[in-house]
Amino acid sequence: MLLFSCKKDKPAKPDNSGKLYTVNFKVNSFSQVLEPIGKSSADKKLLADGDSLAQKIGSILYRLYTTNGTLIKQKTSISSAKEFGTLLDSLAAGNYTAVIMGFKGAYTIQEPNTVLPDVNTSLFYKKINFTVSNQNLNQQVALERMNAGLQIILTDEGPISSSVLQYRATVNDYQAFSIFNYTPVTVPNETRIITLKKDKGNFNGGTFDLGTSVSILNTTGPVTVTIWAASNLGGNVIYAQKTLNNVMFYRNKKTILTGKLFSNDPGATGGTGFTTSLKTEFEPDTLKTNY
Repeated sequence: MLLFSCKKDKPAKPDNSGKLYTVNFKVNSFSQVLEPIGKSSADKKLLADGDSLAQKIGSILYRLYTTNGTLIKQKTSISSAKEFGTLLDSLAAGNYTAVIMGFKGAYTIQEPNTVLPDVNTSLFYKKINFTVSNQNLNQQVALERMNAGLQIILTDEGPISSSVLQYRATVNDYQAFSIFNYTPVTVPNETRIITLKKDKGNFNGGTFDLGTSVSILNTTGPVTVTIWAASNLGGNVIYAQKTLNNVMFYRNKKTILTGKLFSNDPGATGGTGFTTSLKTEFEPDTLKTNY
């Protein structure tokens, strides 16, 4: 959602003087939607935003382009900065495209147009086309989460063998995000393996939550998820394993895989013993966005 704070009563006249005008982008919120499962889109409502921007992300990347995608300049700011979230620029009259990205975690820029987030980094994004004419421009920006979430819940009946010491799951994810083109991409010779792991502890059957990742990038195609029980805490001695093919992920939503690792549930998708569901309701531990 973009909220313009400047009002134009008349069409702006062309300005060819070369004068620079102030452009101010204010990143002050994330798009927040509450959507309980089973509700229609008409039931969505905005949530109150109680946390400051610096509590949600650690850095902001601002990149300014021509409208055809040629990079003009970029700026970065970190959450400790006094005016974090305020992006000031001075531009001549003309048409521009700005990309504003927020990161919770580390990342690397691979020019000309790719960002490689670290394996646990969450990415927020907004692309804005705008025109500078003969007056200053002020614009508020709400960033949108680009990642998907994954949660795995095991439902094996006990007793569980004492040989099992740890549960693990991996996703061979896309490695990067195309900054100007607004899409996740693969990068040759790069890997990005999302891993969930949790020690067995006293679990001996029932329900076991292996955990949640909120940093999956691939929201464009099917993904393979591998789940296994390990006989060592390093996770590399496999006691039981299942591979789930064609799992789909969606931006700002959490895919939940629920099922049995040591046996199959005849009613599960593909006979793998796992069913898939989506969860979009608000959870306070995921940056107050709609995972």
